[in-house]
Amino acid sequence: MKRRNWVVELGSDGQVTIPAELLAELGLKPGDALVVRAEEGELRLLERGKALEDLRRRAAEVFGVWKPGEPSMVDELIAERRAEAAKEDAEDEAFRRRREARRKSG
Repeated sequence: MKRRNWVVELGSDGQVTIPAELLAELGLKPGDALVVRAEEGELRLLERGKALEDLRRRAAEVFGVWKPGEPSMVDELIAERRAEAAKEDAEDEAFRRRREARRKSG
């Protein structure tokens, strides 16, 4: 998309109307969630998904831990904990079965 400018007015209630042509071009519709970002004296509107992607990219630049398309460290940690919990549950169940078998045989 090439860069273009529109002049819009800020209403007394703080609302801005985005031109219909621009909404259509961006595929935006009423009810879509947008993030308003104030940066270096400018206001930027981003789709929520784009804003999240930008945030992850910035975190990767700062911390060097995440790249687009890769699972996050949080997701990996949660998956590991779930696997450990499932293993512990299986071990507990096996213990209960052995204990019950001993009670019945003894």
